[in-house]
Amino acid sequence: MLILHWKNSAGPTRSVSMQIVKLLAVLCLLATCNKSKMSTSFSADQAQAEKSTESFTPEKQTYDKLDILLVIDESGSMTKEHESLSTRLNDLLSAVSDSDWQIAITTTNPMSCLLTVIDSDTPNYERIFAETIDLETLQASYKDAVVRSYAWAEQAAYSALRGLRGDCIAARAPTPTTPQPIQTRRQPRPPAESDGGFNSICHQKNTWVRDGSMLAVLLITDEDHQCTHDYGCHLSDFYFYLKSIRNPHATGRVYGLLNENDSRRFLAWQDENGESLFDYHESINSPDYTKILTEISQNISAALKNNFALEHAHDGDSATVVITTADGETQPLTPDQYNVEGDSLSINTTLPANTTKIEVTYTH
Repeated sequence: MLILHWKNSAGPTRSVSMQIVKLLAVLCLLATCNKSKMSTSFSADQAQAEKSTESFTPEKQTYDKLDILLVIDESGSMTKEHESLSTRLNDLLSAVSDSDWQIAITTTNPMSCLLTVIDSDTPNYERIFAETIDLETLQASYKDAVVRSYAWAEQAAYSALRGLRGDCIAARAPTPTTPQPIQTRRQPRPPAESDGGFNSICHQKNTWVRDGSMLAVLLITDEDHQCTHDYGCHLSDFYFYLKSIRNPHATGRVYGLLNENDSRRFLAWQDENGESLFDYHESINSPDYTKILTEISQNISAALKNNFALEHAHDGDSATVVITTADGETQPLTPDQYNVEGDSLSINTTLPANTTKIEVTYTH
């Protein structure tokens, strides 16, 4: 044993071997205690993370509710587009008519409210849709001079944001036995209140977007000349609100009928992952709206079929997806073929036609 000695000015040389032994014993005890605490803490964290496995069949839609927000430019340059769109509701619903759908309609006017909400149970919903987006009827409904004065100020993303939030909403469309025209913004003007930099006359709050629904937003505009910077566009505000309630490009999708020359800011915008705002867009100058709206409907239908609602919210740690085919073979999907985010599973690839089961295992 190594014996150390030290000289104390007040006394004789003393052996410190026992003191060192005691010190080492204390340090060892502390180290063991800390290790025990760390182990206990780690075990607690492990206990908090649970693993679940859920199975789905490809033909079963777990998202059967579909909420569509239609944001349409009401400026005077849109006359032909309104006429063309007013008779094409069935094209938009062509691939999703069997779902539990509803459509809310608003305009790009930054002072606007939601005009109406129609669904499959609304009597004569095709007529109501056509009347709601008729440009002359729409512009004639402006009894408030301030609202009318903003008709030229196309703010599609801002209006979409307010529409999703349900900042205000008119009464549901009247039945055919109701003689009065569709209610829009004819309520008396209340005291102005600030809303995103604009004085708004909208004072009713109604969240029309349903829990657990697939959400689609369709922006229809021939220009976004107010979009000189991101704040003016409200693109980031719109995107991050959408992200707060749905998974973009999965259960929250954005479509556009746009003037590509005057909508460069819309088309160039990218999210934090470098992805476009739009899942699908076409030129508003296209001569065939039937084809475009049918393709949008098919895209929404594919989203309904390729997204599955999970029982728990994924914690972002790990997830695996395995498919089973009719002959009993199993095949794991690669991470780029699926996405598990929040409480939804999205399949990003075309599965084999004989797929019978999709199984996802994830932590939460």
